[in-house]
Amino acid sequence: MLLLGTLAACAGIGCGAKTGLLVPALERDAAIEAGAVCARPEVTLSPQAAEVLFIIDRSNSMADTLDGRDPGPGELSRWLLLQGALAASLAAFDDRLGVGAEFYPQVLRGEIPPDPDLVCGIDPGIDLPPGPRNSAALLELMARDEPRGGTPTAAALLEAERFFRETPAEGARRFIVLATDGGPNCNADTGTPGTTCLCTSSERNDCLDPIFGPYNCIDDRRTLMTLDALHAGLGIPVYVIGIDNPERPDLAAVLDRMAEQGGVPRSGSSGRRFYSIQRAGDLDTALATITESIARCVFRLALPPTATLLEVRIDGSPIPWRSDHEDGWDRSPIDDREISLYGSACELASAPGARVTALFECAEP
Repeated sequence: MLLLGTLAACAGIGCGAKTGLLVPALERDAAIEAGAVCARPEVTLSPQAAEVLFIIDRSNSMADTLDGRDPGPGELSRWLLLQGALAASLAAFDDRLGVGAEFYPQVLRGEIPPDPDLVCGIDPGIDLPPGPRNSAALLELMARDEPRGGTPTAAALLEAERFFRETPAEGARRFIVLATDGGPNCNADTGTPGTTCLCTSSERNDCLDPIFGPYNCIDDRRTLMTLDALHAGLGIPVYVIGIDNPERPDLAAVLDRMAEQGGVPRSGSSGRRFYSIQRAGDLDTALATITESIARCVFRLALPPTATLLEVRIDGSPIPWRSDHEDGWDRSPIDDREISLYGSACELASAPGARVTALFECAEP
């Protein structure tokens, strides 16, 4: 990160045939004619394909421990902790989740150059385009280089936006997981001088340096605009994982805004909106929660516009609708045309040979 040397439970279930969650007008699925579907009011649901691009901060401070120190004997850096957490969370979904990666800034070897544009540079394109069984390739890329340089988050997100615009994916939901350990910087043209800007360095003087100073200022405006282009413009939600310093609530507030702009802030009425990492276990939990919400127990609901969803079943047995997402089913928080299963319902649906079906009725013509 641093550039310088300091560098409601009825809902149609068991409440009578005429109650239920009304399905909004949907685009007609090319493979399903309304008449054919309505002739068989229980249909089998298929898991929804998904792709996720991990955008991973490779700045100087990712080489520190979680509390911001140089690692001592037996201690792991943020970079190595992230590698371990990714290995654990992705292993269960390698055959059903298309995984890709982009690392930023660009690889720096040897002495850090006295040129902020090199320290803040990024490699063009995507390091690993999303694809099935890519987890090992992602981890190999992480192991190849060490963290060096600044935090050009906005530039990395712009490369991701360009990639998604140029390479559409038919039939797959697409997501980004942004993992960073501080506020975005590396933009000398924020419009705010180093004397008054929010400095991303712990040393205020680093923002006053005649060469590197402007690059240490927060680059929040451009970052938020790019997140909006991805989520609102392209329909790609961005999860934000932040390894934040509890002594810098000002930078954590920027990460909160980034999570909100990305469209999938952390749920709950209190606490941080991004996935805040202050202990090693937090990172494991955050990645497991995100990957499960993306890749596991999400099913496509392709019904005609006149249909009313009555019930969801696993192997013929009804499961409850629950809005708390601790168990049962609910419409996906990402897309109302999808169903997500939670808790024991998800476990049952994940068993070999399990069959998930939806029971509905169609309105009279």
